[in-house]
Amino acid sequence: MRRPCAPGYGQRLTRIDKGDGDFATATATDADADADAVREWLVDPLCGTLNYAVGTALVAVNVALRDGRDTPLAPTAAPGWST
Repeated sequence: MRRPCAPGYGQRLTRIDKGDGDFATATATDADADADAVREWLVDPLCGTLNYAVGTALVAVNVALRDGRDTPLAPTAAPGWST
């Protein structure tokens, strides 16, 4: 059974050219971490940007908590995939 996609899914996104055919979205570039933090959250709000941009549901959201050299938490969600 397929789940419905989020509002706006499949619509044209503003692309920021990263070179060599790769690009980012404004959401991805807004997710910069604070360089002075001891603990920092690393967020890839849309892993699979190209897939998302062309309407393919093969995307994921990646989040990780880095504490110094340790990564105690790193969940991933793949909203377009059914389990």
